Amino acid sequence: MNRTAMYRNKRKFTVMAKVSVSEAFPSKWLASSDLDGEEIVATLANDPLDYQDFKQQGKETPDRKPVLYFRCPRGAKPLKPMVLNKINFTTLIDLLGEETDEWAGQQITIGADWVEAFGKRTLGLRIRPELPKPTPTVTNSTQRSRPQPETEPTDTADDAELF
Repeated sequence: MNRTAMYRNKRKFTVMAKVSVSEAFPSKWLASSDLDGEEIVATLANDPLDYQDFKQQGKETPDRKPVLYFRCPRGAKPLKPMVLNKINFTTLIDLLGEETDEWAGQQITIGADWVEAFGKRTLGLRIRPELPKPTPTVTNSTQRSRPQPETEPTDTADDAELF
């Protein structure tokens, strides 16, 4: 068997691993590549908003930007914090109000849209402008009611006065 045939045979049986940008270049901040093309519903942390300094190339002083933090359900993979731009920050204020103390525990939907950034089109994170629909819970009004047996009306003092 020649060398090319051996290589083909080896490749034929080699399992190719799928790689993603977020795995190859991990970041501590949420990115559109972390969403895997899906929208996510995220619950805001108890203290959801903080400000961080970010160095920009060619600038002496860092830019101060808002960062949004999320709760992590037990056993779930933690959701990375999200650096907010003006559009996402404005959307949050429109959805949840200006009192950031009241944002804790609120849910938002995050997706990815094509945006213009640094002179090219790329996927960027976007907070959706509507709150997620609450998950249905079983209540008395949503439970299927069993038919109740019919009962005979009984005479009461009020009924007696009508006759």
